Amino acid sequence: MDIQLKTNDNQSDCPRNCKCDKQEVRCSNWSFRGDVTLPESAEVLIFEDAVSCTDEDLRNLQQLTIVNDLTVMGHCSNPKRLAGRHLNELIESRSEPTKHVRNKRSGFETPSIYNFTKPPVTTTRCNFDADMCGWVQPTNIDFFDWTRNNGITSSFYTGPTADHTLKNLTGFYIYTEASTAISRGYADLISPPLTQASTASQVEIKFYYHAYGTSLGKLQLFVMYPSVSHLLYNILNMSPNSVNSWRKLETTFHPTNNPYRIIIRGVVRSGYSSDIAVDDIFISAKESYCYVPYSEVYRGNQSTTQNGDSCRHWHTTNSFTDHFTTVNYPNSDLRLNHCRNPGGFRNKPWCYTHTNVTSWDYCDVPLCSPSNNSTAEFPLGNQYPVTLANLDGISNNIGRVVIYHSGQWGTICRTGLSNQIYNLLCIQAGFLSGGSLYNGVIPGTGNIWLGNSSISCSSNASSIDDCSLGPWNTSSCTHTFDLWLRCSGSCPSCPTIIPGPPVTTASPVIPYKVSIQGGTNSSYGWVTIEHGNQSGILCALGWNLQSADVVCRQLGYVAAYSSRAPLYSKPTSLQTFISRIKSDKNKPEYCTFSYGLCGWKTNSSWIWHPDDARHYGPTTSDWAYVYTLRPRGSTKSIVAVLTSPWIIVQAYQPFHITFSYIIIGTQYDYLQVSTLRAGSSEYRIFNKYIGRQQLYWGSATSYTFYSRQNFRITFVCSSLNLNPASSDGAVAVRNIQIRRESSERRSKINIASIAYK
Repeated sequence: MDIQLKTNDNQSDCPRNCKCDKQEVRCSNWSFRGDVTLPESAEVLIFEDAVSCTDEDLRNLQQLTIVNDLTVMGHCSNPKRLAGRHLNELIESRSEPTKHVRNKRSGFETPSIYNFTKPPVTTTRCNFDADMCGWVQPTNIDFFDWTRNNGITSSFYTGPTADHTLKNLTGFYIYTEASTAISRGYADLISPPLTQASTASQVEIKFYYHAYGTSLGKLQLFVMYPSVSHLLYNILNMSPNSVNSWRKLETTFHPTNNPYRIIIRGVVRSGYSSDIAVDDIFISAKESYCYVPYSEVYRGNQSTTQNGDSCRHWHTTNSFTDHFTTVNYPNSDLRLNHCRNPGGFRNKPWCYTHTNVTSWDYCDVPLCSPSNNSTAEFPLGNQYPVTLANLDGISNNIGRVVIYHSGQWGTICRTGLSNQIYNLLCIQAGFLSGGSLYNGVIPGTGNIWLGNSSISCSSNASSIDDCSLGPWNTSSCTHTFDLWLRCSGSCPSCPTIIPGPPVTTASPVIPYKVSIQGGTNSSYGWVTIEHGNQSGILCALGWNLQSADVVCRQLGYVAAYSSRAPLYSKPTSLQTFISRIKSDKNKPEYCTFSYGLCGWKTNSSWIWHPDDARHYGPTTSDWAYVYTLRPRGSTKSIVAVLTSPWIIVQAYQPFHITFSYIIIGTQYDYLQVSTLRAGSSEYRIFNKYIGRQQLYWGSATSYTFYSRQNFRITFVCSSLNLNPASSDGAVAVRNIQIRRESSERRSKINIASIAYK
């Protein structure tokens, strides 16, 4: 049912569960359906509690805001993919196709990858579970796109197995898929329009990244000010070491113009093992002395309310009665008893008071003075912005020529162009002199804006601005003939070499960075460890195979081969050692774990225990197995994921899974096995609630499932309890077999009919 809006300034006509005060209407537990009566003076509709955001709810709320020119503030409670999202962002994204924003400045009203018509905000966040949250992928100025993905990536021994937000197969993240990208190529991601709270604002950038592989590239951050220029200013340039887990990155910088955009760039190297993933992005202005309405920018020390009451410490909030907890809002700086506005949920900074457990009040913090916006005559500061796009680390005077027009970057066809046009394009790109044709081999995509017949320059033209360009996008060229140039002279305004504004960069959270040195290859030698600004060599006193296991796992191996590698010998790395094993029980479809993980992939929460008693294990059994451990005193949730390679099915047939397992303690909640078919959803085939220990190896058989499609098998063992563990808890699995059923008997899969990759 659509909302029928009625307006009335009578306070008694305020909607049920709402409070109406001048321009604000504050509501809780309110449905968007049915008749709604609001005061005529209402300008802002605020939902104190998270609300339902189904398609019907959002459609009705959108109608309410459009008809009455209302601003809506609040968050979603469901569906799960939208939980925590801002209502105003969702309403705005649904309204954008029908918006008619006009700007008299030339070109700024045109739909653009830089979203000039979208009002800038002080804070943006994205977990990628519902969509890209307004982040945009450009074409032609980079070389491939970020991939939005859930679950594991398409390559082994690189990339995550689950997202950071939900830590399971349903949550999404973005990553650079290296197996299809050219070496040194990069993918750019452009943020929504952002602005400072005031001219004094610093901006904080936080996100989680996953960098795991043998040939990792780079992760870079840039800021740009597209209202005045196309140039990029470097904020951060990181070459991460390989660790198979999500890590947090934090940095701050001071914008020099408003509005601005953040560019996240992922650079790949040669080989498929170069995936870098990003999740849970949070970018916000930071202010110590003022606030912006409905934002969380205030980070000052005010700790009393506007009525003089002292604020209650945020850590005293109860997740059962309070929505605003440090767990729900980890980026809102909820420390001590300082006034804050977690999630930008309310009009201004506030805090809980001591009146009762749910009482709160606003704080006496002044409003920020608006920051000034800088704008040139044309988008990107020029009528015809031109730049060169080239691979990372290659000379910046060589590249694919791209030109910005009608909101997009496009290429130029090289066929029939003259030396004069080469020179003018190089000058337009910021070089002090001309250039010559270069034999580039990386084609662009999308628009080919110009060709020989659409560029006309007089003999005395000094820049492309003096030429006549057009018609646009009418060339019969293909991207095989994209123009590449080698420009001469220096380039004072090339984006990749301009120093950025002063920044303070926080190091990724890696308490101890280990490496192996001194051997003839990277798999053996002495162990060095870095902590903070210090480094040193580990002493061998008390060193054993269990100690070596920990170091090898952090370096990306599944375990240690030896804890005593003599300098006169040449040990073979574990990866090479395993690849030479020949055994019927060392295959993905029949794995005893005697020789490693058999091609299965883990999110680093499953640990390999070889059939060697010298390795630590939660049980006294000498068999080989994999296990997940929640140690005594742990307060962290665990979702351990173990995933098979793709099983290639050649004919429609029934399957089932058999395996052995053991349970130590009751720290885990469930052991679940699922099948994930290509292009389909996850299907649960085994589910065990862990209510008691099982101190002996037991056998398990999954439900039968039918498939004519390729599939993967996933083991998930979860412990979502955040209370301190009173004792060690573990679940171990061994002897996994994927079986094909027949009318005669159940038999193991014939390897001739199954392949994996």
